[in-house]
Amino acid sequence: MKRFFAIATAAGLLLAAPDSRAECAMNLKTDLPARVEDGRIFVHGEVDRHPIDFLVDLAAPTTLLAPAAERLSLHPDNFRTLNVETQLGHVIVRRLPVTIANGMNSLGPQDAVMILGRDFLYQFDVEFDLKNHVIRLFQPQGCESSNLAYWTGGYNVADMVRNMTFSKNMVPWDSPFISPHVTIKAKVNGREVLAALDSGFRWSAVSMGTAHDAGGDTGNNEVAPTQDVLDPGTTQTWLGKFESLAIDQENIAPAHLRYHNFGIAASSDMILGADFFIAHRVLVSYSQRKVYFSYDGGGAFAMK
Repeated sequence: MKRFFAIATAAGLLLAAPDSRAECAMNLKTDLPARVEDGRIFVHGEVDRHPIDFLVDLAAPTTLLAPAAERLSLHPDNFRTLNVETQLGHVIVRRLPVTIANGMNSLGPQDAVMILGRDFLYQFDVEFDLKNHVIRLFQPQGCESSNLAYWTGGYNVADMVRNMTFSKNMVPWDSPFISPHVTIKAKVNGREVLAALDSGFRWSAVSMGTAHDAGGDTGNNEVAPTQDVLDPGTTQTWLGKFESLAIDQENIAPAHLRYHNFGIAASSDMILGADFFIAHRVLVSYSQRKVYFSYDGGGAFAMK
């Protein structure tokens, strides 16, 4: 495991490894006060100077505005895109494309919530520090080979895996590393699986096929159905017991995981949902195409 030192500056952090003269500048663009409500992750901001809550969803392809559009006096047809001024903390985007989408009943308070998607988030390295009620947005410089887990000496790191093939002229947020999901490798009962980071799901889960192939004790223990923020329906869900779940050096044994038929996440074997981010400190480094994380206390996964 590499060791490094961190120096706080007005702009953020300077990181350096002892075997390198180069400094890595973790330029902090803003801190976003964050809260967890009903297993979902929210930050506060403004759209055209109207206060609004953003549900943080790494897997949503675009920033989406649901029935809150009516309260903000925005009345386009369903799925029409508007360019609006959006502010989160100290970050102001003058013309962020926002898609209006109706019928999204799982968002929460319908007149006060929109989805913050990857078209905004990929511009930063995004740190989830939910134990301290904050999400941080960084823009690193000179950090290509640096360890970015500045908060701890005991960390895990996983490479983002290509999960869809696109031509080289695609815009960045449609890169094969983050579309349709940021995906990393994990192991369930020693079997390698592809795990999608999807903070729009409340609970982590494995697919029906993965549960069967990994040989877990699936039984017939039905639990509360799963509902993704992009899917107004619900999916019948069961709880299974597996000998182990491993992501890099972190190993949970035994592991109790939900399993169900995957819809939007069908390209992956597993979903790491909001419960993963609540139980860990996580840095999603789009700049390095890596995910850093460390266990932050509490239950590893929420099993309700």
